[in-house]
This record gives sequence, structure tokens and C-alpha cells, in this order.
Amino acid sequence: MLSTKLMEQLSSVYAEAVYGGTKEEKKDTRMTVTNADKKGNNPAYQKMMAGDKRYKAADHMKEAVKGQDTEMRKAGAAERKMGDKKLSVKQGEQNADKMQRDIKFYDKLTKKEELEMTGKFTAEEIERILEIMAE
Repeated sequence: MLSTKLMEQLSSVYAEAVYGGTKEEKKDTRMTVTNADKKGNNPAYQKMMAGDKRYKAADHMKEAVKGQDTEMRKAGAAERKMGDKKLSVKQGEQNADKMQRDIKFYDKLTKKEELEMTGKFTAEEIERILEIMAE
């Protein structure tokens, strides 16, 4: 004769097979970190950002993606080690200004060459045309 425990297990397997019962899903037991924890810089938030698997970000937080992808973090660390640094805003603006000046200068040279190649204008006329175009 079968034991009681074995009969219960067999019955649950049979019921699942016949009636399409589903297995119980594993419940997420991680602690949820909220925006309030973030603003307060609580230890739970700090641990979550450090990569502690016992914590998860609430649905309304953006950190659920940010900082949790270990491969991206490793790639970022490798980039920092290589010495590639981002420019400051001021340096970026200076570079953009210089590029704009260069573009204007080379446009002027190109237009001057085009006008000279036609042979229809004298050097003084070309300079005058370029001055008018620059205004």
C-alpha cells in the first residue's frame, strides 16, 4: 500500500496534468527601494547602487536599469582606465565655435577659387563680392 505522502504527491501531479494546474512561481523576496530612499540616501539605496542583489528598485525609479548592468559597468570602467575623458561643456563650445569659423573661412576660399576659375572677374571684384556675401 502507498504511503499518505506519496498519494498526495501523486494526486497533485495527476491534478496538474489533467486540469492544467500551474506550478507556483517563486516569489520575489527582494526589498524594494523607492524614490524616498534615494532622496534620503538611505543605506538600502546605497546598497542597491553598490549591486546588492537583496534590493530592487521600485517601478517608478530609473535606477532599475541604470547601474545594474554589470557588463556596461565593466565597459565603462575599461574606458575610464584607457584615459578617454569627455570634454567639459566650455571646451566643447570652444571647439564648436572654432569649427564654425573654419567652415566660414574654407567656404570663402572655395567661393574665391570658383570665381577665379570663371575668369570673368578681377581680383578686386572678387574681394568685393566676398565682402558682400559675408555681410
